[in-house]
Amino acid sequence: PRPIDRAALDSSMRRPCPQQQWMHSCCSVAKLKRALADPNITAIEADVLMSSPGPRVPIMAHPPSRSSDLDFSQFIDRVIADGSRHMKLDFKEAETLEPCLALLAARAPQLIKNGQVVWLNADVLPGPNARHSPVPVPAHMFLPLCRRLCPFALLSLGWPLSPIGAEEA
Repeated sequence: PRPIDRAALDSSMRRPCPQQQWMHSCCSVAKLKRALADPNITAIEADVLMSSPGPRVPIMAHPPSRSSDLDFSQFIDRVIADGSRHMKLDFKEAETLEPCLALLAARAPQLIKNGQVVWLNADVLPGPNARHSPVPVPAHMFLPLCRRLCPFALLSLGWPLSPIGAEEA
């Protein structure tokens, strides 16, 4: 993708108002249709995983599910065609990053023209009671890819939590 002019982006991109009405876990064709049909929904959140079994393609699915009737490309195309909803993409695996961010970067001109804001989310640091577990999307991979491919997007960084037992309380 060609570089994005940051000054032009900042002047053309509207920022979402603080009062958003979200549709969470929008990981199926039916739920996406409901979100796009509801005039009160201003932002759509969905999780991104690689499909399994079969050909490995990025899909919209909430773990532990590994199947969906909605792949990443279809999701992006439908939300951009609607043109009025913001998106939060929650990356659950590092393997999904580059293909999804490249596709998102290719669609940046339309997103910017529509005024659609995109949040890119991932658990990039080990969290409480999970300090010795590797994170599924390491910060050293997530941050440079986001900055290089999607500088127009906002970042939402987090960490996974493991259950805390009585002895850890």
